[in-house]
Amino acid sequence: MELLREQPPLKCKGLRVASCGGDDVDLPALGCPIEYIDLRGTTAQRPAVCKYTGNKYYSDDWKGGGAH
Repeated sequence: MELLREQPPLKCKGLRVASCGGDDVDLPALGCPIEYIDLRGTTAQRPAVCKYTGNKYYSDDWKGGGAH
């Protein structure tokens, strides 16, 4: 948990991200379901956090009305 707190949040494109527990999309981490996270209202200082992995995400796309 200490290492997760030290990691900077990941900047994403769009208004939603799928957190699957790892970087390998073809082989998601065992025991961690995919969580779709809404990024509206997030910033680098106030990211959304995956409740399973602790990974942090944010997007600036919502500021301009959203990515379409």
